[in-house]
Amino acid sequence: MEGIDNVHDFVERLDRIEPPGQLVSLLTDPLLQKYVDLKPSPVATRRIHSWLAACLENLYEGERLGNGDAQILSEMLQGVLKHAQYTKVTLTCLARETYC
Repeated sequence: MEGIDNVHDFVERLDRIEPPGQLVSLLTDPLLQKYVDLKPSPVATRRIHSWLAACLENLYEGERLGNGDAQILSEMLQGVLKHAQYTKVTLTCLARETYC
């Protein structure tokens, strides 16, 4: 995704783009959201769902124990909401379906 500064660069390089190692930016980066939407991958989807499930579980556990960071939890949930609004699809938790 580096070196892509505009829509023209994005379209030209779509076939050669590699998703970043840390997919956390999916929640805040509209360009990465568009890439994942245009070029879906079961591997990327599993990575996103696994990361999100682990992150939300850790945030929940921190809140439950009274040592959580409400600001980070709020930002994470806002990111999930924006992603769902953009894609019209909710992110599901593959790792722990009982929490979803």
